Amino acid sequence: MVKKGCLAAVIVLLLIAVPLWAETDMKSPVYTLLSRWEDRGLIDPLPLIRPYPPPLIESCLRRVIAVGEREDRRQAERLLAELTGRNALLSLGDAASLDLTSYAERFAKPDAGESFFRPAAGISLAGSLSETFAYEGELGFYFNKQQDADYTPYLIEPDNLYHSGGGAGGEVTFEHLWQGGIFWGSESLYFQAGMMRTAFGPFFDDSAVVGPQAPEAGHFSFTYRGKTVTFSSLMLQLIAKYYVQLGDEGLLLDGERYSLKGAMESGVYPSKYLVTHSVDVRPADWLTVGFVQTVIYGGRFDPLYLIPFQDLAGTQTYSGDYDNNLLGLYARLYPLTGLTAGVFLYIDDLNMNELMKLNFSSDQNKIAFQAGLSWSPEHPLAPRFGRGLRLFDQAPQRHVVRKALQAEIQHDARGRSLA
Repeated sequence: MVKKGCLAAVIVLLLIAVPLWAETDMKSPVYTLLSRWEDRGLIDPLPLIRPYPPPLIESCLRRVIAVGEREDRRQAERLLAELTGRNALLSLGDAASLDLTSYAERFAKPDAGESFFRPAAGISLAGSLSETFAYEGELGFYFNKQQDADYTPYLIEPDNLYHSGGGAGGEVTFEHLWQGGIFWGSESLYFQAGMMRTAFGPFFDDSAVVGPQAPEAGHFSFTYRGKTVTFSSLMLQLIAKYYVQLGDEGLLLDGERYSLKGAMESGVYPSKYLVTHSVDVRPADWLTVGFVQTVIYGGRFDPLYLIPFQDLAGTQTYSGDYDNNLLGLYARLYPLTGLTAGVFLYIDDLNMNELMKLNFSSDQNKIAFQAGLSWSPEHPLAPRFGRGLRLFDQAPQRHVVRKALQAEIQHDARGRSLA
């Protein structure tokens, strides 16, 4: 008991220096491989909220080692060694492993028709204190170029990092990298919390809900993964960066934006939350269908939205109808080995009265639609191919929060979301 207590104390001290992080980085190749193996039927369909906890990832890797081709097994064994810390710089068994991290994340410049890489380096700490409790954290730096700042996720405004004339910051700056998370549960029932990037499927790379392009945010999620039914609840704690003053009639005053740092004396707090509940059913091996509800709100913390198996639209009305509510339907089909098709319909402020009148110019019924195909050839070294379609109709960019001082809170996230 004394040894375990000392070890726990050491880990806690280390975690103060190295913030906790979700078990597997969203940039890790494990997610690309999991999608390939899911396309090919080597593993069962995975939940729609990423990142995944260590038990679920380990179970998938062991499944591929058991049934995959030789190259599949080699890749799974390598990732399993990394997951369990066997290849770490310093390992204390399952309890803790310390390692160095370095990678380069690719970003696109759509307006220039080109892309660039943003390198990062740091240290990571990972481990598990029991079969049901695991943690991992990363601390380091992103190396940003000033001309690329607007194309990457950030938690600090670029104007505060870069200075003209080659002063502090100059052309290249070191931006703080830290993300962390804890996991409790098993591969079929788990809770996770931390500061991390998040992605919601079935189109993980460019989701209409939230994608990995958005910066790290407070993440709290719960997932039940059964044979035929999967249920997930997610809350993201977003941080708004600007507000727009509203006039007595609820109109924007000249559209001016003010930094929230200067607005705190006015009673405006930069709070904003995204809550999502989703359930999907797998009636056949080749089909998964699901339903998702989302609400975006701010200016307060409302625990009613966290209750699963509820009607978020009704709860929003009960809470005063101040918030944004979205509904979605999605489906994934696996018609052939290696081939996956997906569709996703997402509607903001559903209003059946306006739909019945065929009024498509109202402020309600804003639609996002996605459809796509992906193909993963049988050969493990062959690339995964994908094609998709995205349609966005009047996607809302702002969200009104009513307080004593009326203000509009805007979350400046570099990610695709209707929020």
